[in-house]
Amino acid sequence: MRFRRRVVFPGLAGLLLALIVAGVLVGNVPLDAGAALGALFDAATGSSASQGTAVRTIVVDLRLPRVLLAVFVGAALGVAGAAMQGLLRNPLADPYLFGVSSGAAVGSAAVAVTGAFFLGAMTGPAVALLGAMLATAVVYQVAQVGGRLPVEGVLLAGVAVGSLFAAVASAIVFFDPVRRVNVIFWLLGSFQAAGWTQVLVVAPTVAAVAVALMFYSRALNAKLFGDEVAEGLGVDPRRTTAAVLFLVALATAAAVAFAGIIGFVGIIVPHTVRLLIGPDHRFLLPGSALFGGILLAGCDLIARSSVPDTEIPVGILTAFLGAPFFIYLLRRYRRLRTWG
Repeated sequence: MRFRRRVVFPGLAGLLLALIVAGVLVGNVPLDAGAALGALFDAATGSSASQGTAVRTIVVDLRLPRVLLAVFVGAALGVAGAAMQGLLRNPLADPYLFGVSSGAAVGSAAVAVTGAFFLGAMTGPAVALLGAMLATAVVYQVAQVGGRLPVEGVLLAGVAVGSLFAAVASAIVFFDPVRRVNVIFWLLGSFQAAGWTQVLVVAPTVAAVAVALMFYSRALNAKLFGDEVAEGLGVDPRRTTAAVLFLVALATAAAVAFAGIIGFVGIIVPHTVRLLIGPDHRFLLPGSALFGGILLAGCDLIARSSVPDTEIPVGILTAFLGAPFFIYLLRRYRRLRTWG
């Protein structure tokens, strides 16, 4: 396993870098590869050689922030899914299926429709965080049976609460015909409005959440064996649960605030990475962050380059990938109440 990790992590990092470069080069407007890479190099080094050119505008101001936003959103959803599955010992745990994404969407939709930016660029994520935390609390209370969270209970509660919050978000959008088209596209998941402002908010948030979750990696490993064993190993299950759920809600809120509802990433990514490098959260969490970035950067590249003069919402692509994967997991684990 140690040798596999030494191979997998550099491989994932190399693939992610390749997708970032491909995302900068590929688009509806064809660019000369040399000129595009030159503009990217000039921007990285602070050179003004390509300043003011159309190529630099497309590369630096349009494509690069979009690719980076996709990477960080994917990392947020991937690491959030891995943390939730370990925390709840539930193979179906995911911010999207748990209702967290829909809760965050309510807050973001309300900010978009009302135009209330009292915290500047942080208003959307802040209000989305409140919605995500509310949805998390409701699902946790509804699904809990005798202090445990059975797979069936989490799934049913997540679907019910997620549907309710999604309906609220849709109602908010419906009664604002001026912004309806743009917000509906956002509800399907998209990086169409990506810019450096969004990247500068999401990137440090996701990085901080990922680092914070690493501090709980050993606690998550202990919780895989149950709360009693975790307590015997010096882990406070209640404090760990509260802290990890807050971090998951924060990562999800940052993602949803700027990219909309993108489902199933938190299901696909952790399970795939777990097959590659095992269930140890010290490696699973950073691996999920890397592979989550790869998945969404790849999906976004397909979304904006596969159909001429238009783009497919990223959430549609992840649903096509994730729904069959989820059905497979549901059939595989249908007889299990918990996962450990």
